[in-house]
Amino acid sequence: MNKSSGRYFLASLVTILLSLVLTGTALAYQPPIGIPKPSFGIDEVSPVNPIAWPSAEASNAYYIDKTSPLATDSANPFGFPDKPRLTLPRGVLPAGTLIEIHGGVYAGADLYLSCAGTLANPCWIRGQDSQNMPVISRTITMRESSYTILENIDFSGASGPGLTLIGSSHHIALRNSRVRNKTYLRHTAGVIIRPNSGMMITDIVVYNTSFYSLGDWTVPQDQDFHGVNADLWGRDSTSELKNIWVLASTFYNLSGNGVQINAGNWTDSYRYLHHVYIGGNIAYDNRQSGIWSKQASDVIISQNTLHGRPLANGLQPGDGVGYQYGPNNIWIIYNHIYDSNFGIRQSDTNPINVGHKAYIIGNLIHNIHPGPGVGYSLRDPWRRGQGIALWEGGDMDRYIIDNTIFDVEGGINLIHHGPARIAGNIIFGINPGDFYIAAWQTQDVTVVGKNIFYDPGQSENFSWGNRDYSTLNAFSLASGQCQGCLVSNPLFVDAASNNFNLRQGSPAIDFRAEDSVYSIFQTLYGLDIRLDAGGGARPRGRQWDAGAFEYQFLPPLSPPGTMTLSCR
Repeated sequence: MNKSSGRYFLASLVTILLSLVLTGTALAYQPPIGIPKPSFGIDEVSPVNPIAWPSAEASNAYYIDKTSPLATDSANPFGFPDKPRLTLPRGVLPAGTLIEIHGGVYAGADLYLSCAGTLANPCWIRGQDSQNMPVISRTITMRESSYTILENIDFSGASGPGLTLIGSSHHIALRNSRVRNKTYLRHTAGVIIRPNSGMMITDIVVYNTSFYSLGDWTVPQDQDFHGVNADLWGRDSTSELKNIWVLASTFYNLSGNGVQINAGNWTDSYRYLHHVYIGGNIAYDNRQSGIWSKQASDVIISQNTLHGRPLANGLQPGDGVGYQYGPNNIWIIYNHIYDSNFGIRQSDTNPINVGHKAYIIGNLIHNIHPGPGVGYSLRDPWRRGQGIALWEGGDMDRYIIDNTIFDVEGGINLIHHGPARIAGNIIFGINPGDFYIAAWQTQDVTVVGKNIFYDPGQSENFSWGNRDYSTLNAFSLASGQCQGCLVSNPLFVDAASNNFNLRQGSPAIDFRAEDSVYSIFQTLYGLDIRLDAGGGARPRGRQWDAGAFEYQFLPPLSPPGTMTLSCR
């Protein structure tokens, strides 16, 4: 950025901020690319304390503080600041109920609640504020509940979930809270969302909540202690789970996945867990992966930052994002994935899922290498260090479009059969013996369109049908693939500082026509994702630029490791 451009940019920013202050306008939460904003759970303002407090109780307004010497449940149905209750209420609570919890550690058996809130008069279960969270060392189980917000709660200790949603519930939000320091006993999660047989749960939000130290993430065994788990395991087609949001939350040091979606294993189970939105989260150093989807449909995983320090001897699969068992319409878009064993991985997938679709679009993937002490062999199809590794096909249609992949052992690795289309990607820097693209079985329709490849060490390797080619020209002549591909330096602004925007003169600028995946998304969901990984509009030239970022006139000023906004 030159000095005059910098002064203009800063002056414009100051003008915008000043106008917001003068008009009293707040910057409302904007969901990540391709994710609709939930209708409940984000913008609602916690109610003020009842006018009767602190010296008198108010109907359906519970004040709880077990640390107070005056606290008692005797003849004290609600409590108030001068005379708190000792324990949380149980049973069915009417619309408008307020439960405010102070001080101490609240342990014991599971607490079962049913809150009958309404949109106009929701229920609230809250700690005092974000700096003074009560510790709940037990599970709060909510069933047959509606329009309820839980906030400022520290679910810490014990071994079970912090929050479980069961029965037939809708419009529940957990926000501004923590779930942490829990030991592993069995398959579980910090937050479990699971309707009973014959019931439905819908419109659930987990927002701005931290999940950490759940199980032991350093052990070799799978402990399956996830952060958030939405599933229909043990249910059947009479149950349904839909409209789930996990937003702006943090997941680290978990022995399972940060988020796992799992409809179960009955026929067509994927149809009954659908419209799941996972966006704007940070997940790192987890035993399994940042985000993982099993059977489900219409899962949108957008603009998450995912990384993990690979452990020694392969103890950690280390995926940024992954999926298996044939989800349909899974969209892995605009994520930033780095420092992991794999960037994006597809594991075992059922062969019955003909026509199911996975879309991998606009992701930035870099610094993907095996952990210390892990064996590495070029003839091992399942080797680690792959930017995108599709282990199983299961006849799914896979679209790998407009991604930027940098500093990896191998670029895109397809092991088993299954259609795939690979176009608009930039792959820069591979292990000299590994491959930009390797397709071990090519009997199905696999189309490699226009992509850009470059390696400073002059590697130019491809593998097609288990035959290796040392040049792009030889690969294209033998396979008929990759027409219009280039081997050329894409001219990143500063890859060493993780700035993968394009410099002027990059061969990636105006590289190809718009891909059909963008109009497919808009048709399915009514949202336009014609953007780059920084949120800038695409295209901004005559045609689309290759890779995750459109060319911008002004270089970004973000620190290393961050994704930058594009403006042109």
